[in-house]
Amino acid sequence: MPDSDASDVVERQVRAYQAFDLDVFCACYAPDVVIEDADGQVTIAGQAALRERYQAMFAQHPRAEVVARLAVGSWVADHERVQVGERKLELLVTYHVRDGCIDRVRMLLG
Repeated sequence: MPDSDASDVVERQVRAYQAFDLDVFCACYAPDVVIEDADGQVTIAGQAALRERYQAMFAQHPRAEVVARLAVGSWVADHERVQVGERKLELLVTYHVRDGCIDRVRMLLG
């Protein structure tokens, strides 16, 4: 997959996140998506779990800013600043894109 295709999918999910559009956000992810923390521990498995977690998060009106993006093949890495309520997070997030959907994410908190 060309770098621009993977970046386009990741950008689409970032825009949906910023708009609190749960349907578009979830459509960017594969049905078998796996999201891991920095240690590789699975925090979300499957699109149903993703929907449940982000529905609750979107109710808090989070804000996200992509500070920088790097794409190599089917991998995209974003440096993100996220605020949920009073909580401010600095993250490095890696996304793997397969068949036009994000199927694996690892989030490293700073």
